[in-house]
Amino acid sequence: MAELETRLHAKFNGVTEEIKLYTTVEEVGDSYITLSVGGTVCYAKLGLSTDKYASVVNARVPGAPEALKILKQITIPYTELEFTIPGTYKFTVPAGVKVLRVAVVGGGGGAASSYGYGSYHAGDGGDSSVGDLIKAAGGTGGQSYAEDPGSSGGSCFIAGTKVLGIVTICGIQTLSWRNIEDVQPNDYLVGANGQINQVLCPYVIPLGDDRAMLKTGEENPLVFAADHRMWIKQDDKEYWGVFDYNYMLNNHKTILSNGLTPSQDAQRRMFEKYGIEPHISKGCTKELPFAVYGNYEFGTIDGWKKIKVKQAREYDGKTLVYSFVMGGNHTYFANGYLCSGFADDTDFDYSTVEITKATETMEKIFRSGR
Repeated sequence: MAELETRLHAKFNGVTEEIKLYTTVEEVGDSYITLSVGGTVCYAKLGLSTDKYASVVNARVPGAPEALKILKQITIPYTELEFTIPGTYKFTVPAGVKVLRVAVVGGGGGAASSYGYGSYHAGDGGDSSVGDLIKAAGGTGGQSYAEDPGSSGGSCFIAGTKVLGIVTICGIQTLSWRNIEDVQPNDYLVGANGQINQVLCPYVIPLGDDRAMLKTGEENPLVFAADHRMWIKQDDKEYWGVFDYNYMLNNHKTILSNGLTPSQDAQRRMFEKYGIEPHISKGCTKELPFAVYGNYEFGTIDGWKKIKVKQAREYDGKTLVYSFVMGGNHTYFANGYLCSGFADDTDFDYSTVEITKATETMEKIFRSGR
């Protein structure tokens, strides 16, 4: 960069501006004016009045669609560099550059560790700063999940599954499809018959090595654990159906030393974790029929849907799966499919479920696309 020591000065309304001059055309680009200072040919860059370096001096250029301004200086080109691995690095600063802006990230969060059921969040890394110019937030601590021997079943869907719930935007409540992993206790989701049910607490566990995952055969499939209750119609009967019947039966017939089934005990510990009053679901007291592959229809928010399912072999035992303990009628919609949120037929009569009623209710309320 070759700047003249001599500057062009412009005074307007008592304010003087200093305009830098350059000795080569390459520095000022295609739009410039030519000047002679003490016998030296030099150049000043031209630009729009909206340019941050625009001076008060107008320049009329024949053929130009609008009046231009003489710029007080050129914009120095730069290449942004990023270093994400600890080490020593060198870089070259262009001639004439007197100020550098550097962003420094904060320390990363510590590794997460856990024992027992649930999710654990490590402390976040500390923030860092360079005076008042640069501030960077520390890295977010990782999460880890551990499956307690009693935490089996009851959790169903992979991250990214959409659930329909109430959100408040600018003080106005509306319905929106959200990722299942983003739902928090005390949120509200739409369930069977269009009823609005409270999320008592989330349930997040690894899939485990002895559970199978299935997915519906469509462009945006629902991926779910084979032992989770899905509302189906088979032989003109409607009920909670499961695909991994043996796993479901073993889970619900096993009684722990505290008198609870593994799923009930997991629910108890979830409530303790979130400080919720005890509300242990007794589950469905009737045995659930096995959903014979292909010979059934799924209950969805848009009505009954007959669609085949197949095994999803791409998910291993460490895959996190999500569900909720729901209040109300203990149901919610996952990717539009009606599913159990620890269904309990001791306080809700599921023979009253009407898929068309849910559809009619939703038609009266704004629904965002899923």
